Amino acid sequence: MFRLETSRLTLREFTTGDLGALAAILAEPEVMRYVGSGEARGRTREEADATLREVLAEYDRWGYGLWAVTSATENRGRPIGWCGLIEWDLEDRTEVEVAYLLGRPYWGKGYATEAATAVRDYGIGPVGRRRLVSLVYPENTASLRVAGKIGMRYEREATLYGRTLWLHSLRAQDGALVAPPPGALGSA
Repeated sequence: MFRLETSRLTLREFTTGDLGALAAILAEPEVMRYVGSGEARGRTREEADATLREVLAEYDRWGYGLWAVTSATENRGRPIGWCGLIEWDLEDRTEVEVAYLLGRPYWGKGYATEAATAVRDYGIGPVGRRRLVSLVYPENTASLRVAGKIGMRYEREATLYGRTLWLHSLRAQDGALVAPPPGALGSA
């Protein structure tokens, strides 16, 4: 089973036993404001269950996906959010996103940056991606800061779920992470 550790967090595969913790996080309208089509609407337990089933299927489909973010000091070790790698088909190109979401009580503690940095390094390292992206709603200033802190820079606009998002990217070159100049397309 997948396990990735940072100084304060453990990222691991979700299990069906995580439904209660995940449902509580996804039920928060403020948390869901910049997820999917951007509806500031908490999700029902049934919708959380469908999301969890999709996350579990992605592990088999891609060999990675969204992982449960846990902390020994928060939420009794139960998931406080997710962070991982997800694939999108954007404009006839497959992009792999470093995606992150945390429950409201865990905002402002540096957890998103810590988890996203570990996922970025895993995506470039063991997964072998030469390019990673983050898709961020332009008004989501917190996620824009996280993308910048992990070395991503604005590249262009992208459309997903009928909404215009900002695509930030970085690429690996000769063992180093390189952010593209504004407006430049990188290679996968």
